[in-house]
Amino acid sequence: QEFKDTMEKIGEPVAASKVVTTVEDGIAFTRKKDMIYAIETFDSDDAAVNEEIWIPYEGSVSRILYMENGKELPFEKKEGGYVVKLPEYCGEKAPLGRVFCLK
Repeated sequence: QEFKDTMEKIGEPVAASKVVTTVEDGIAFTRKKDMIYAIETFDSDDAAVNEEIWIPYEGSVSRILYMENGKELPFEKKEGGYVVKLPEYCGEKAPLGRVFCLK
């Protein structure tokens, strides 16, 4: 709920979603105009924050931006989605979520 409230405060759309408990299931998508946003969620403060993420999206993507800092991330197209390389996470606790813009 906290994530939904934050997204609404900044004027971003929030897609209906379900509670998830695994990293594989922990990706939600939403769209604003021609932009696709992939949202990775974490189920607890001590969840693993990996430096690589699987985004199960089969559409065409030429760039993936990390919305935390707006930087373009390296990625590799695989069957059924994209493997995205992320910078090392230095926080003490897992974030509520991470958002990626697929262009």
